[in-house]
Amino acid sequence: MKKTNIILFFSILFSVVMILPTPLGGRYTIKAESGEGVGSRLKESLISISKDDYINFTESGILVNNYSVFRIYIDEYDANYHPFNIAAANDWLNGSGTYSDPYIIENLYINTQGGGGIYIQNSNSYYIIRNNWIDNNNPNLWDDGIFLFQFWGGNVRIENNTITNFYHGISLTGAVSNVTISNNIMVNEFTSKTLNQGRAIQIDGSCHNNTIEGNIIADFRQVLYVWSSNNINIESNYAVNNFFTEADVNNPIYLQETNFSRIFNNTMAGGFAYGTFAIQNTGGIGNVIEFNTIVTNGTGILNTTLNISSNIETQQSEDNVITLLNSNFNYIGYNTMLLPPDEYTPQGSEDPEDPDTTGSPKGIISGYDFIIIISIASITFLTILVRRRKR
Repeated sequence: MKKTNIILFFSILFSVVMILPTPLGGRYTIKAESGEGVGSRLKESLISISKDDYINFTESGILVNNYSVFRIYIDEYDANYHPFNIAAANDWLNGSGTYSDPYIIENLYINTQGGGGIYIQNSNSYYIIRNNWIDNNNPNLWDDGIFLFQFWGGNVRIENNTITNFYHGISLTGAVSNVTISNNIMVNEFTSKTLNQGRAIQIDGSCHNNTIEGNIIADFRQVLYVWSSNNINIESNYAVNNFFTEADVNNPIYLQETNFSRIFNNTMAGGFAYGTFAIQNTGGIGNVIEFNTIVTNGTGILNTTLNISSNIETQQSEDNVITLLNSNFNYIGYNTMLLPPDEYTPQGSEDPEDPDTTGSPKGIISGYDFIIIISIASITFLTILVRRRKR
């Protein structure tokens, strides 16, 4: 056999091996608990929280933009609400707003009594908001636990807070960048579906380079909405929904006109498994969606392997779990849906055989990888080359 033919043979063999549907690292174990148990334990833990562990915040609220009354309001364009002046007059705000000495709001119990919690706008300073309990005992539409509007140059860390009973838990709007939202607990206990139509986290309008990681979210209608914002890292969050039926849940994670972002290792449980889509990406480029798990209340733990498809333009999974609309050059892989036993009936379903799950395969949600596309193209090219040499 000629040397050139040997090279062609091994090149083709390598390409064939590359397209085999074998996941990197082989098999792996998804460790997921049932949504119902986690949700109930979350609420029990919140009930056991003592207000004595916090400093009771008693100052009156401020009406912001005829929008809502917020208990804490900071605006660096307004001398009356500038953080430097507030810190000088109050013990609950410390620091100077620099990188090495950020403004800190911590250890407060804030009962908003039908309004919003913390509102900060027009800032280029550094903030840390941590270890607070922000509670709303009289929820209204459009209230936010924490609301950030227009930040330039600085950054904000929102971490280890408990946020209960708000329409939106945390909102970033209007060019808010370099924010880390981590290790917070956000829980709703609304009895009215009219009030409980909001999102745990909302990122809206040119809010780039933000990170959302390690948060626990219970019984919001939507976990996360991101619009027109790039480089968003969404990692290792857990969301459970025991309040809504499958008819009420729609797109728990929804990215719209959002590019170069990563949704990685998140778990959505309970009613979120029965939404129209668990993750939707509309008009996005260069996003990565991998190693996420959707698990129902009645599901155990599975080992599973990867199944790959190769549509480079749009990919929709078998159970409508992940969908891309008008999106290009996105990577989807290693996402898993753990389906319930055949006899399991989701909350609010009258059909003992749930039409969304009966007969559906357990395991990996279809994805695609550019390596496969390149490998297929290589095989095609080499085959044509061999045929031409024979001529």
